Amino acid sequence: MSAREWGSVLLCPVCGAPLAQAAQTLRCAHAHSFDIAREGYVNLLLAERRPPAVRGDAREMVQARRRFLERGHYAPLSAALAAQVCALLTSRAARGTRPLHVLDVGCGEGHHLGEVQRHVAARLGSDAVQFWGMDSARDAVRLAARRHPDIRFFVADLRRCILLADGAVRVLLNVFAPRHPAEFARVVARDGALLVVIPAPEHLMPLRAELGMLEIETGKREHVIAQLAGAFRLASMQEISYDLSLGGEELRDLVAMTPSYWHLPPEALAALAGQQGVRVRVAFELLVFARYR
Repeated sequence: MSAREWGSVLLCPVCGAPLAQAAQTLRCAHAHSFDIAREGYVNLLLAERRPPAVRGDAREMVQARRRFLERGHYAPLSAALAAQVCALLTSRAARGTRPLHVLDVGCGEGHHLGEVQRHVAARLGSDAVQFWGMDSARDAVRLAARRHPDIRFFVADLRRCILLADGAVRVLLNVFAPRHPAEFARVVARDGALLVVIPAPEHLMPLRAELGMLEIETGKREHVIAQLAGAFRLASMQEISYDLSLGGEELRDLVAMTPSYWHLPPEALAALAGQQGVRVRVAFELLVFARYR
């Protein structure tokens, strides 16, 4: 399947029927239609369900995240995700079942998914796997679609429905994003996997304490495992941690791309741009879940 071409695993947000592509429109059998934007994404967030407030990350958060991640500061995380996905897909691709589907729920501006897609294409070929990115923030999805033309991005509300067919996904990515266990169980194939990335307790310390940023939930890993226990079991866990020395706009972007953006005063963010050589610990936990069969 070529870039910007859409398959039939995507579902209509109105009636749940499969969507098929006709020129620059996706349409279901009940005549519900959705235009493909010129950037290449599809907005499946129904107008009557959109609250007046900003949904998902604000544009400033999205732009800060793009700048920060493109400097390679979270490259070890992207590499770990890519290695896990390649390992999970290699045996399945060898069985001849193509294409395989990888979905990133809460994909943001697409950086991590783009890195995974690049590594998988180099190892398995560009036609073996179809990549999908879903987020509720249209600004993020628009930015992602511009940068990654081989990935199918769509805007949708995870709290309602993922909008992919039952059992269609071989690997589901959930990186610093909300979780919907029932929908995860519905879309992940019986031989599929779920990769969840959460911050470790020491993530962004001591900066987090100094600025009064939002706290990381105590026992977060155990909470995630319990939340998913109905359909998934923890198969493995990988810890990724290292120190960064940051200053100027990089430091400001790091803070601005987190949920603390909504809680810190603008002057606190602006003051970060004048600091140099600030040591920050980044620490992640990559949890790999398998489906109960």
